[in-house]
Amino acid sequence: MGEVFLKEEDLKKAYESFDIEDRSNINLPKELSKSFFEYVLKQDESIRKDAILGSLYENGFGTEVDEKLSFANYLKAAQLGDKVCQLYAGLKHLHGIGTEKSDLLAFYWFKKSAEQNYSGGQRFLGDMYSNGISCEKNLTIASCYYELAAEQGEIESTYKIALAYLDGIGVEKDCGMFFYWLQKAADYGHPKAENLLAEFYKDGIGVEQSYEKAFKWYTSAALKGDVDSMVELGCFYAYGKGTTKDENKAFYWFKKAAKKGDITAIFNLGLCYKKGVGVKQDLKKGVTCFLKAAMKGKSSAQVELGCSYAYGKGVEKNAEKAAYWYEKSASQGDVDAIFFLAYCYFNGSGVRKDEKKAFVLYQKAALKGDDFSQDMVAYYYMYGKVVPENFEKAFYWYQKAANNGNIHARRCLGLCYEHGNGVKKDLIMAKKMYELAAKSGDKIAIKKLKNAKFK
Repeated sequence: MGEVFLKEEDLKKAYESFDIEDRSNINLPKELSKSFFEYVLKQDESIRKDAILGSLYENGFGTEVDEKLSFANYLKAAQLGDKVCQLYAGLKHLHGIGTEKSDLLAFYWFKKSAEQNYSGGQRFLGDMYSNGISCEKNLTIASCYYELAAEQGEIESTYKIALAYLDGIGVEKDCGMFFYWLQKAADYGHPKAENLLAEFYKDGIGVEQSYEKAFKWYTSAALKGDVDSMVELGCFYAYGKGTTKDENKAFYWFKKAAKKGDITAIFNLGLCYKKGVGVKQDLKKGVTCFLKAAMKGKSSAQVELGCSYAYGKGVEKNAEKAAYWYEKSASQGDVDAIFFLAYCYFNGSGVRKDEKKAFVLYQKAALKGDDFSQDMVAYYYMYGKVVPENFEKAFYWYQKAANNGNIHARRCLGLCYEHGNGVKKDLIMAKKMYELAAKSGDKIAIKKLKNAKFK
């Protein structure tokens, strides 16, 4: 009898302490599940009994999963005024689980719950107004409910009201309120909030830049499964930002995110295999990763794949396939791809030689700031290739390229100053340009400086 009494006492305590709000986390040993279920059935009719039965049927605890009976019990408690079960009844209608799918009834029960100042009801009622479901879309009302829920510590609403203040959606844009609520959401452990807060610390937007704080928040979010944070964490480890450089950990996080299908992570994993970062170098595996990311439209992966085919790195050399992938990436505006595609047309590599097309592409990349393309555009004007000879334009583009660090362009600027091509003849400037090129090992510039006029 003593053992039965103790068991009954345990069941009574479990019944009285059952957390209806955390309906999926039943804090009771599985071996007591059937006994607990039978105990609940024997209790007098009450809101608590209905709410608990709703949870037990929903989770199959002590009985078979029965969504219809789960809904029926939640509905009974909701009709008796329980704000938590009103939320659950709304959710069941919203998703059509155990009952008919009805946005109108979902709205009704969310509103009932929210009217009792329940944060869960306020959050989902905010969603209904935000998306115009069974009501006229009203972002102001949505934000109002999000803020009410956030003030009670509802995590998702805290994140949503932060975003509302960031973008001025339903509320007046307010950076101070944005950071206030974002910090709250991050402190609650919301992974997207942690990721966003990390982004602001990384870039120093609205807060003092701190790679250490960014690393902290990326780590927290990544450990919760946030894929974007996993990728960033990999980059932080790869470059030693906010933490000690650790290529093995960089590879680990890229691989973890890649397994979840993240395109950037797949591409970065390819770079790790290509360069032997955190893993033994394997060009074939690198190409496999580049191909996966390229097929999903990642422009930088398409460029890398093009280069792999162009130089036969990890795959059989194939100029046509190289040009194909350069074209794919160039169509997305990737400046490196535009340059490489121009090179293909200039040399007739993988495509029919076409210097006019090459020039158009070089010019396009030059306008985007690519120094090699700027150097080539200058070359076209200097020697009248495809376009009329124009020393002034040649000088202009050589200067652009030189300012961007292009060694060949610096030497060519020296020639322009030496001979007065496109600019007034100036031996002092010519010598200066030759010296800059010579410091980088340009042999012609070194030879030029041996000329008596530059001594």
